[in-house]
Amino acid sequence: MLSDIDTKQGDLSIRHLNTPPAKQTVDGVSLASEASGRCSVAATIIAPALRYSINTPLHDLAGLIGLLLDGELSADQRQLATLAQARADDLSLVLNNVLDNAACGSGAIALRPIAFHLQQELDSTINASQIAAAAKGLDFLFTLPTPIHRKIIGDPERLRQVIHNLLHLAIQYCESGRVVLALDLKLDTDDVCELSVRLNTSAADAGSIRLNTLFKQVARGEAMSQPQHAAAHLSFSICIQLLELMGGKIICEQDSDQNNCTHFSLRLPMAASMLPGVRVLFIDENADSRCAFTQRLAQHGMQADGVDGTASALAALDRAANGNLPYQIAILDHQMSGIDGETLGVALKSDPRHRDILLVLLSTLSRASDAQRFARSGFSAFLSKPVSAQALLNVLEPLAVSIALAKPAPFISLEITSPPPVSASCEQFGRYRILIVDDQQSSQLLAVRSLQHLGCQTEIASNLHAVSDAFAGSGLHHDLVWINCHMQVMDACQIAAMIRSAAKDSNPIPIIGWNPDAAPQWRDKFCTAGINAFICGQLRPLILRACLAQWLQSVDSLATDPVPQERDDTLDELDEIREMFGSDFAELGTLFLTDSPERIKAMRQAAAQGDAAKLGKIAHALSGSCASIGVSAVAGLCKQVEISCKAGMPAGILAQLAAIEGAYGAVDTRIRAMLV
Repeated sequence: MLSDIDTKQGDLSIRHLNTPPAKQTVDGVSLASEASGRCSVAATIIAPALRYSINTPLHDLAGLIGLLLDGELSADQRQLATLAQARADDLSLVLNNVLDNAACGSGAIALRPIAFHLQQELDSTINASQIAAAAKGLDFLFTLPTPIHRKIIGDPERLRQVIHNLLHLAIQYCESGRVVLALDLKLDTDDVCELSVRLNTSAADAGSIRLNTLFKQVARGEAMSQPQHAAAHLSFSICIQLLELMGGKIICEQDSDQNNCTHFSLRLPMAASMLPGVRVLFIDENADSRCAFTQRLAQHGMQADGVDGTASALAALDRAANGNLPYQIAILDHQMSGIDGETLGVALKSDPRHRDILLVLLSTLSRASDAQRFARSGFSAFLSKPVSAQALLNVLEPLAVSIALAKPAPFISLEITSPPPVSASCEQFGRYRILIVDDQQSSQLLAVRSLQHLGCQTEIASNLHAVSDAFAGSGLHHDLVWINCHMQVMDACQIAAMIRSAAKDSNPIPIIGWNPDAAPQWRDKFCTAGINAFICGQLRPLILRACLAQWLQSVDSLATDPVPQERDDTLDELDEIREMFGSDFAELGTLFLTDSPERIKAMRQAAAQGDAAKLGKIAHALSGSCASIGVSAVAGLCKQVEISCKAGMPAGILAQLAAIEGAYGAVDTRIRAMLV
């Protein structure tokens, strides 16, 4: 709804231009209609580019101010810098609202419905509001709905914009007390849910009263006569228009506690669930847990069966495979007596009949390096216990999607860990090397100063040749890559693909993208290209510090345990296998000691000949042999070689083979001692 500002006798009012002016015609053609059409086309083409041109320097400005605030300033300097940052935020919001208002008036705004998880989309908005409220001395409280494993369908960008605008206004106007955001998501039917959003502010606060009065004026369509509230008027007007597009209506009233309440609700369709019909085997010795989980999975249409241990699991899997109804997902408890869940999973992956089954491991272990070892051993997901039924469903849904699409499922890890420290010192990041991929001078400077401020060592790659040179040679020279996802010349997706290709023989290097446009379609595009995480919008030190703490922590775990070395518990696995096989273990162990060195030698020969296919087959055979005797660590190393060979001969194969030989040596010594 494009607005025009009229000033008469010191008063200011907003006149909406959605009512067409008096028509002028030439030969029966409406000039107003023709002009309106041209404006609509122009808005559709120009608005996105204009929005990017405005937001990019504003985000750079906010980031640079954030660097100042994160350093040592006098009290006066800090006050001025804080004010400058707040005004930059206000300017960005106003300019985006002006563009949206113009787009609404020309009909250029169209919703872009996609399937999304509500909490994932609102995390950044809630975090920013917490910071803003704390800076003003306000209490910010929020409640989120119980997670629903299925995605909802709507326009998350516009929904996030409405909630952001309302929160921004509430925090801006309120002078004391608390701001409370409450979201509720309930299933109305199997295919539709109702989203309810409520924003409460104290009725005793003068600023809250002014804001509530303003909301009611805008909702009634009344003209505004106070210019100091023009930005708030425009922001709330955008909320009304966007909610109307989404089929909702905003209401301003007082709740039962006489607090000012602004709320709206939306009916949104649910994305189709892929869970019904999926065959799942739940392996757990705890009968109560097994029964509860299988019943919950069955309620969601899955064909879920439960068994109490390794022997029962193998029997059930064989029966299902022989009946041409194999299980598609197996959920294994890690801490089972006899053969544990990890060893059983490795053995299943080495069996051609069960190779395609997706494995989910439930464990009390919570180290990042453990999760990475599980991924390399062939597991599709790892959940740290205790596990809720809803958390398990949230993991099973994407696995079911990968089954339906016949595409590999990305590894999922849900761990119980403490949040990364947000006040990490410079020393925490001092040893890390960050490659900055950016071809714009201003954002280069912002990234360099932001990362160096945290103690990181930085290097800039401003063109394709520089990126290629950074990954040339025998190994990687950086711990993390920082990419500007909106560069002028280079393409971020192309760069990410290039880096992934260069690092295919090594542990994957984390890639963080900075994207001033938080639209979901951009995130999906970059995620597909191999970018691990995003910082959307303004680059704030607090957010950057937390992101680095998360991803560089994974670098540490890979650096200290780059490949799964033989652990002490491998000896326990061998003891369990010997106990299980009894007198037959001598024959099994002797055969293993006879075949394994020959296979390792054959792998060396295949590598020297450059025969990746042959090397992969031998690695697969040795992996299965190791898994059958309980040497899961060596089996995991061989599985890693097998996977690497599918894309050709790995450049780092000699180091991988050396690791296999070293790990096998310890196992060889142990088995020979057991056979004496």
